[in-house]
Amino acid sequence: MASAPCERPLELELCFPAVDYFERLGVPFLVVVNCFSRTRSHTTREIARALGLEPRVPVTLLDARDRDVGKEALVRLIEYVAGRHRTALLGEMAVTDATGI
Repeated sequence: MASAPCERPLELELCFPAVDYFERLGVPFLVVVNCFSRTRSHTTREIARALGLEPRVPVTLLDARDRDVGKEALVRLIEYVAGRHRTALLGEMAVTDATGI
């Protein structure tokens, strides 16, 4: 489980190495964009497109100075990882049922 935080939306290019690393290893991650004073110059969809993310990868905009918002981002990451794990288990069960093993 991991996250790929970006300091500011204008520095998205700094996220590419982390995104590439997590994708290469198959590690679930979300992208967290720190928007100081709730200033948001881009939507999550625009950020995901700019980073070339798969649609399933969550993008969260937040002000990292707000602890509660930071906790919400961690909860979202855990829910995302749990959902992927649940999907993988269901896939394994379907294969087992189909093969009878």
